[in-house]
Amino acid sequence: MSRIEEEAKPLLSPIFAGRPARWSADDQAKIARWAFKTALMIDCSSPASRVVPAEHFSYLPRRQMPPQSVLIYLAKHFPAPGEAANLVLASSYRPTAVDARLYPNPYQITFSVMQAVFQIFGHTGTAPLEIRRAGYRDSGLLVPVVDVFRQLWPVSSSIYEWPPRGGHLGTHNLEALARF
Repeated sequence: MSRIEEEAKPLLSPIFAGRPARWSADDQAKIARWAFKTALMIDCSSPASRVVPAEHFSYLPRRQMPPQSVLIYLAKHFPAPGEAANLVLASSYRPTAVDARLYPNPYQITFSVMQAVFQIFGHTGTAPLEIRRAGYRDSGLLVPVVDVFRQLWPVSSSIYEWPPRGGHLGTHNLEALARF
């Protein structure tokens, strides 16, 4: 566990300070490993409401990476003028509106550290996850927020730039994410 922290610390420091970062594929894997480990620790913090299946807890130490049935996304919180940039949230959720035959034991964990917002989606099956994102504006219009979160794991590009271009994840978005 401490090795995961030590490897990720220099990579995460800029984004925790709200500065841009650029990561290689190897760096992305280290950050994904840290994010998954952190999500597991968040899940352990409330034994009564655990959502992560036991086999995902044993997978990380054995394989040193998140399972392939896990998706990890990363976004940046843009606080409004006068709002705190260090809003912290952690929430876990077991989705119910999914096909349990394709996605057995589904879960979602969202957490933020300073301006970095991580979302971890997983299940114990073999089907690839498909995440569809949408959000509401104050006007009531439904708008896509695909450009707010960008996939970190599985690694899909040789270079990952943070923050993602486009989109806006404000405090009201974080508060909505915390309700799940």
